[in-house]
Amino acid sequence: MLSLTNQINRLLILLVALQFTCSGVRAQTSYDLAPYSDLEARISQHGEYNYAVSVQNGLDHTAEITQIGHHNSLQSHQSGQAQLVITQQEGMDNTIDIVQSGYGNQAYINQWGNSNLVDIHQSGDFGIAEITQIGTGNQVMVEQLNSGQFISIHQIGSHISTEIWQ
Repeated sequence: MLSLTNQINRLLILLVALQFTCSGVRAQTSYDLAPYSDLEARISQHGEYNYAVSVQNGLDHTAEITQIGHHNSLQSHQSGQAQLVITQQEGMDNTIDIVQSGYGNQAYINQWGNSNLVDIHQSGDFGIAEITQIGTGNQVMVEQLNSGQFISIHQIGSHISTEIWQ
């Protein structure tokens, strides 16, 4: 019998494959499901309409995700303690969605290009979110719950917006 992680992984791959098959879009899709501790996930994608997902639960995980191209999307969901996500995106109309829960989690985001979006949700104490965006029409949304949170946002360009909830 397959483990729950393997079943979820197969289901996610099937759903994304069906989505891209039905829409006629060709793309790279990457997944990482890590239920242990002190693991690293590294995803690198080049091109258009790529989708990367990293799901990590436990202690001291690292997710490094790089995407170069247009219309790319990445998601990183981490729960536990001392999680780290480092992302880089270059291009237009790209999205980054980070969800972290637990103690001492960190998110470092670099995004270059136009019409890009960063959305970060951190719950737990002592979270860090550092975002750099360069380009036109970019948007950052950060929500941090509990105590000891830190946010640093650097946006260079025009028609940019920032929303912060602490």
